[in-house]
Amino acid sequence: MKPMPTILIHGGCGRYESTTIANEEYDVNLRRIVKQAFTILTEQGAREATVQGLMMLENEKIFNAGTGSKLQQDGKVRMSAAYMDGSEQRY
Repeated sequence: MKPMPTILIHGGCGRYESTTIANEEYDVNLRRIVKQAFTILTEQGAREATVQGLMMLENEKIFNAGTGSKLQQDGKVRMSAAYMDGSEQRY
């Protein structure tokens, strides 16, 4: 039996200052991105799903992921992304 692929995703830590975005909007947008990224994962593989999923997060202004990352306490922006593709045993 072939294992079911899995996607883990989040839209960043916290929210933008002075925002009035409802939690439901975060949820709706994350679910949309997960659904689209999962389709890409099953059709094109982990690398493409990672790249496209990150681009979708970065293009959605309500998230502080990617290009909209939040400054850390020391004033620096640190971002990281990773993918794992079990079929190729590489990342």
